[in-house]
Amino acid sequence: MSGPPLATPPPASGTPGMDAFGPPAPRPGRSRRRARQAAVGAMVIVAMLIVGGLFWLGVFSPGTSPGTSTSPPYSSALGAASSTAQGASGGPWTIVAGVGIALPSNVTESAANISSQFATSGCLFAWQGTPPTSVTFPATPTPAAPGSAGAWAFISTNPLLTALVTLVADSIATNLFTISGSCAADFALLSSLPGNVVDSPAAAASANAAGGTAFLIAHPGAERVYAIAAAGSLAFWVVTYSTCPLSSNTPTTGLQFNVTEYASTGTPVMPGSTGTVTCSPGPIP
Repeated sequence: MSGPPLATPPPASGTPGMDAFGPPAPRPGRSRRRARQAAVGAMVIVAMLIVGGLFWLGVFSPGTSPGTSTSPPYSSALGAASSTAQGASGGPWTIVAGVGIALPSNVTESAANISSQFATSGCLFAWQGTPPTSVTFPATPTPAAPGSAGAWAFISTNPLLTALVTLVADSIATNLFTISGSCAADFALLSSLPGNVVDSPAAAASANAAGGTAFLIAHPGAERVYAIAAAGSLAFWVVTYSTCPLSSNTPTTGLQFNVTEYASTGTPVMPGSTGTVTCSPGPIP
């Protein structure tokens, strides 16, 4: 199994200084740009943990069922996750990040495999309630509106910096598990998601206008990820499309498009970037 790279890849061809996840490195003395880079870096951590850590690192394996799920936008998924997260023990909980995952087929894995992956990473892991037998990320139907996703994963933190992961699948929210220790420490960089942000369809429309449409026409089966997070008063959307396969157990390369946007307006921070990346191989079964 493989997936998009977990380390920031080199700048895309034709876009000097633009990495795959955000704007170029800040210039000395520009505090706003430093803060912006910190926010984008925090979102990379979120995507690595939820998306990479759960299935692009090999925890989940692709299924064969086509997309038939309910695929809500961010705003609807956030509402479901917010109320559900507050019911978890250890609160109060503050939602600090969300990742929408639009896949062409269902992705399922055993609960035992999920917990063992986090345990081997040095995390303190605990299921919420009775551990499930398995967890499924439902596929997103082909005709679903841009910015919609069959699965949304939200991270909430409490004052002790324990992180709670809430999955919204088929518009139903479930508190999956908590992690603490070294895995959750980086979430101190994040702050509560603000309410004055554009919804994911608007973020996707902006990304598509910045080059995403051409990428998806050329690669209609690409995985689509919509990540949102905030650091201080700055909030950003990061929209990523990737051709990295979910089914390869050997290192390979793929193409990736991404753009970082101001979440308040959907305006790109920098032009969209497309480039060749090294896909992260999963464990050999």
